[in-house]
Amino acid sequence: MGTTPQGLPYPEPTDPIAGGADAIKNLAAAVNQPLTGVVTLTGNGTATGSATITFPAGWFTAAPRVFVTPLIGWVVNATAVTATGATLQAQRNDGSNFSTSGQIQWMAVR
Repeated sequence: MGTTPQGLPYPEPTDPIAGGADAIKNLAAAVNQPLTGVVTLTGNGTATGSATITFPAGWFTAAPRVFVTPLIGWVVNATAVTATGATLQAQRNDGSNFSTSGQIQWMAVR
C-alpha cells in the first residue's frame, strides 16, 4: 500500500486483489478526517480581533468549509477562506471592546 505526500493511503498495482476493499475503505476514512485546531485570540481593548490559520500544504485543493466555536459573549466567524488558510474574526456580541483572551476551536472539512 502506498501513500500520497499528504499521507493518504492508496492501493498499489502489486497489492493483493483481496485487500482492495480494505484499501479503499482506509482511503475513504482518511479523506473524511476533518482538520481541526485551536487559536488563542487576545483582546487588546478594541471591538474586534482576528487570527490567521494556515492549513497544511496540499490538504485542501479548494476552499473548505470552516466552522468555529466561539466563547460565551463573542461572535466569531471565518473569512477569506482559501485552500491554504483562513482568517478568524471575533467581536463581543454586545459591541463592547474586549480585553480578555480565549481559545477558539475551529474545524475545516472538504
